[in-house]
Amino acid sequence: MTGSAFDRLRRLSGFKACGENQFEARCPSHDDREASLSINIDHSGKILLYCHAGCKLERVLEAAGIQTRDLFKDSIGHFESERHRIIATYDYRNADGELSYQAVRFEPKNFSQRRPNGKNAWIWSIKGLKRLPYRLPELLRAEYAFIPEGEKDVDNLLRIGLTATCNNGGAGKWAAELNQYFRADQHITILPDNDEPGEKHSELIAANLHGKVASAKVLKLTGLPPKGDVSDWLVGRDPEAAAEELCRLADAAPEWKPTKHQEKPSIIHWAYEALEPQPAKEWIIQDLVGSRDVTVLVGDAGSKKTFSTLDLSVCVALGKQWLGHQTFRSQVLIVDEESGERRLKSRLGDCMRAQEAGPDLPIAFTTLAGITLATSEGTECLKQIIIETEARFVVMDALQDFTLGLDENSGQELAPVIHRLKTMAENLECAIWLLHHLNKQGSYRGHSSIKGLVDVMLRCESDPASNLIQFTAEKARDSLVTPFAATAHFDLGKFWLTDADTKTPIQNIGRPERYVIDYMMRQPDRVAKLIDITSHADRCTPGSARKAVYALVEKGRMARVDNDSGRGATATYRWVGGMTAEKGGIYEEFSAV
Repeated sequence: MTGSAFDRLRRLSGFKACGENQFEARCPSHDDREASLSINIDHSGKILLYCHAGCKLERVLEAAGIQTRDLFKDSIGHFESERHRIIATYDYRNADGELSYQAVRFEPKNFSQRRPNGKNAWIWSIKGLKRLPYRLPELLRAEYAFIPEGEKDVDNLLRIGLTATCNNGGAGKWAAELNQYFRADQHITILPDNDEPGEKHSELIAANLHGKVASAKVLKLTGLPPKGDVSDWLVGRDPEAAAEELCRLADAAPEWKPTKHQEKPSIIHWAYEALEPQPAKEWIIQDLVGSRDVTVLVGDAGSKKTFSTLDLSVCVALGKQWLGHQTFRSQVLIVDEESGERRLKSRLGDCMRAQEAGPDLPIAFTTLAGITLATSEGTECLKQIIIETEARFVVMDALQDFTLGLDENSGQELAPVIHRLKTMAENLECAIWLLHHLNKQGSYRGHSSIKGLVDVMLRCESDPASNLIQFTAEKARDSLVTPFAATAHFDLGKFWLTDADTKTPIQNIGRPERYVIDYMMRQPDRVAKLIDITSHADRCTPGSARKAVYALVEKGRMARVDNDSGRGATATYRWVGGMTAEKGGIYEEFSAV
């Protein structure tokens, strides 16, 4: 009856061996999705059951159709030796040849791992142990080595005189910590099993070892049956001839090359990697923006941040200096969700003409394509555009337009967007430059996670009626960025920036005054009534707009033009002062920047 009880347990969903006389399955007395039922056989053959979800033994037995007395009848020893016996063990030894742990194979086919407890017994777990390649001592001595999928294959290759190794656990279980045992002068050939998991496993190993060894190759043996392996290939072959043939095929196999944007093989890294020589940081803009940085440029309306960004983009595409910073020639992608096609083409053309750039300039752009980072589809769309254009400097204008539908003041909603951009910049090896707006308090719009997650945050400030622009770094992870300034030039269909003295003060114009200037520049003949100015205020309160009008009058930039006395709401004012009016409307080109 014990045998029949065990037969019933074997039919439970998820049943499998997890050690010698140790099994697990999904508990039949509750909706179990995690194999919560432990099944153990003690030295006398007694069956021990325990549900980790808390089900009582009686409920488990009832659901499995087993009576309590069936757990004690007869001995399970014979049954176990027939049905779940150990048929092979594979020793994993450290560099000194000392046994660290074993991989154990059962019949019917199943695997588990165990380690010695120091008392002539085993602990059926290797949790916490350092993972090792199989046959490590032999690997360390070899210049050429093969990597099949399993230990049986490794041993069969060793029998014909070839060095081989593998990881424990089978396909898909290669760990990055195994990479440290391979040398830069070794030549490695990977032998995948003839199935999809085998092919993916070989790609995983190759991606891990590429660049760490002299050569990494993937050799797909011909003539293998479905799910076949190198052990099948060796059947019926003369050992010496088989070894020579494998070596010949390995020599002729091409070296594995990663695809351009192949995903990383593992998200886990290990301490030893931090002690390896690290590559120097690559820059797109020297000492300002790295090749995988996410940068945010924040500025108010009229600060000329869009024109400045387009001037920068042209300089990057040409590899020219930009405001004292050397750029490195790169493909540029501008993803515009704010300006629109006509305005972007006009402004980009102005910047290209100023730098004498031709039509073959490596800049691509999209306009108002509806790309959103609020959905996985939109994020994937942006990723594919970057891949298609092979861009290394990606401009996105503006952040708020890529997050429509999200609460910009919610870290839970906004932080994942910035994190996705950081991941994209890292994986696609591109720098991302985001334009962003200020709020009414003069700080950047949205949650503090924006500044917390990006690599660089720059502030762009300019008096709308001046050609001076100042840039200040509010955050820079990898460099000390001192304030720098530019003079904006707009003349005959050209726009460009030149270095300026950072000590030149920007005139003290606050947000209300910026709003009033912006409003006046958009009015016919630069004339407007006070009531219209205050009622349209969108960046400040009506009262602040009114005070700003009076302040600009005192500074000589605006003048009362009607004959009424006092400061009533019907009073009419004209813009009369400043570079903007004198230059014939240069401000109109800047006002929406």
